[in-house]
Amino acid sequence: MIEFLKECGRKIERIKINIVAICKKKKIAYFKCLFATLATAWSAFCATESIYDYLWKYLSIDSYIKIESIEWSGFLRCSLIVIAACAIACFRHLYEPFSVEFPIVNGKTMVRIEFGDIFQKKNVVAIGVNNFFDSCVKHDVIKPPTLHWQLITNILKGDASIFDKAVDPIRKQGVWTPGRLDTPDKDLKNKKHKCEIGATAILNYEDVKYACTVISEMPDDSFVAESSNSKIIEATREMLNAVRGICGDKEIAIPVWGTGLSRCVLNEKQMIELLLATILEVSSEKKVSEEITIVVYKDKYGEIDLESLKNKWSEHGVS
Repeated sequence: MIEFLKECGRKIERIKINIVAICKKKKIAYFKCLFATLATAWSAFCATESIYDYLWKYLSIDSYIKIESIEWSGFLRCSLIVIAACAIACFRHLYEPFSVEFPIVNGKTMVRIEFGDIFQKKNVVAIGVNNFFDSCVKHDVIKPPTLHWQLITNILKGDASIFDKAVDPIRKQGVWTPGRLDTPDKDLKNKKHKCEIGATAILNYEDVKYACTVISEMPDDSFVAESSNSKIIEATREMLNAVRGICGDKEIAIPVWGTGLSRCVLNEKQMIELLLATILEVSSEKKVSEEITIVVYKDKYGEIDLESLKNKWSEHGVS
């Protein structure tokens, strides 16, 4: 019973999100919806003989003749049915899916794009980090609300030692940079190895593998990390190659990284396409996994047309 109530709550919440997303759409969508509604209503009226009869009486020269109350009652009932049908048609017209999936590389890999929380994924989750593999969430070294910050603060409950232990073998392969800016508390005294874009360390925590991948570079004299389109491509490519042997053909979840504090110029839709192109390239060389999911922030729902991406990038659409 409790599970049933929870499921009802989730469905109600999803309906609310749908309504908000519909309200955010451009006015042209409402005009299209209006014409669809009129067409639906006209078809329903023509197909229903009783309503047609009522309209005929109402529009004929005898329109002033009193219509029996039972006829009015029947007319109103039929009208309400038509209005409800039109409302459903309007909603379906403006509705956007929460997720789409389609095969690539001769059906060997299923790609899924969805709106959601990447930390709800339970197999391999890609997390973008800076080129020093920092773990300090103080003094604005790692900025909220990046996934890097959320991983250490929320998932690891602030225990940065878990993160450091996992990434140290990869971090120490970087170039020692003694002149790097430190915090007033000297938090970074042992974190001055600068790694290359795409360097990936695997953090195992509570049955989830977090592929911590360098997607941005931080200057020696500041804590402002930056990236670029080419760096995101390289980071995604290296991450996919790094997790190929550990995913066990299970789901790999990738965020739409680079559109936030990494300061890439691409918007979310363009970044999704860049990720799709990289996934297609790497998977064509050698299969990475049977399922790869690109996770988009929930607040972008209603702004990105997933169906158009599916039509363009599925095996039947991509060129």
